Amino acid sequence: MPHILSLVFVIIVSARGYECSPPPSVQISLNKSAAVFVGEVVAEEYRDVNTDSMGKPATAKALVIKLKVMRFWKGNVQEEVYLYTSERKYPDGTESLDAEDFRFHKGERYLVYAFSRNGHLQTHGCTRTRKVTEADADLRELGEGELPKRKG
Repeated sequence: MPHILSLVFVIIVSARGYECSPPPSVQISLNKSAAVFVGEVVAEEYRDVNTDSMGKPATAKALVIKLKVMRFWKGNVQEEVYLYTSERKYPDGTESLDAEDFRFHKGERYLVYAFSRNGHLQTHGCTRTRKVTEADADLRELGEGELPKRKG
C-alpha cells in the first residue's frame, strides 16, 4: 500500500499584508544605506519616470514623497529630500504598488534608512525606516547627527 506524503505550507502574513525578516542592526543598516536622516513629510507629488518599481522600462508616474530634513547621519543630504515610492500610475489607467512599500503621512516625522535605485532614494517597510515616535532606540544609537546642508 503506497504511502502518501502531504506537505502543508503555511504562510503567515502580518496585518500589513506582507512579512519581512527582522531588519539588520542599526549599524549594519547605517552602513548599507545610501542616506539616513530624520525628516517631516511636507508634500506628495507624481513625477514622470521611465521604469516600473523594479527598474524595467515603462512609462509611468511615480509617487514621490518630499521631506524636510531635520538631521542626518549618512548621505549628501540637503534640506529637502525626495523619496521615490514603488507606487506607479500608467497611461492606460492602471496602477501598481509593491506590498512592502512604506506608507508616509503628511505632517509626520520619520527616521529614514534610504537606498538608491535608478538614481533615486527609496525605502520600504522591511528596512528600519519608521516614525520618529517609534525610533527611540535607533536614535540613541545613531547619536546626534548633523544638520542638513543648505541649498545653493
